[in-house]
Amino acid sequence: MAYRSGVHEATGYTPACLMLGRELRLPVDLATGPPPDEELPTVTTGYATALQERLDKAGRQVRSNLQLVGQAMRQRYNQRVREARYAVGDRVWLYNPRRKRGLSPKLQSSWEGPYHVQEVMSDVTYRIRRGQNRSRVVHVDRLWRYFGPGHYSWGNGQGGETVESGEDVEEEEETPDEEEVEMWENGAIQVGDSPDPEQRPCRNRRRPGWLADFVVEDED
Repeated sequence: MAYRSGVHEATGYTPACLMLGRELRLPVDLATGPPPDEELPTVTTGYATALQERLDKAGRQVRSNLQLVGQAMRQRYNQRVREARYAVGDRVWLYNPRRKRGLSPKLQSSWEGPYHVQEVMSDVTYRIRRGQNRSRVVHVDRLWRYFGPGHYSWGNGQGGETVESGEDVEEEEETPDEEEVEMWENGAIQVGDSPDPEQRPCRNRRRPGWLADFVVEDED
């Protein structure tokens, strides 16, 4: 880079200027554009001047196109994005895809938790903690609300009451009816009295036509 950006004693130009039509620039110079007072040497060829003008024009057009495309992509993304907000004390899952040695990635769960939200640092940054472990600062895109056991987010909501986050589900034990208990005590119900299960009907099997000229023993 030092040789290409140095002025040659015989030609009076840098190799980069003769090859590219401009002096070398750093990435920050490409993003901000050339300085307003940057000009070619007074004694120059028409080829170098025309080449620099074409390159500068193409660079300005590319930066303008990238800005328009970025705005369009941001607009399309914001139409489908769903804002997620959590409060201090909420329980959340954390997306943390880690591979374990000896276990297929298909059999591993990429979600771990639940974690508790300790601090809302910004709209997209949260501080979470799990048990006695150290707290972690994560992005909101890696979090998912923890609803607890028994809560389902699909369906039309007519399948019964849902369980709020953090509540435990108590399973109801099935108790036999009083009549059934009394019949068992009196010996009215016996194990051998249960009816036989119904058998499925058997279809009539016929031999295929190509076996008509052969003698075939019945399998029965």
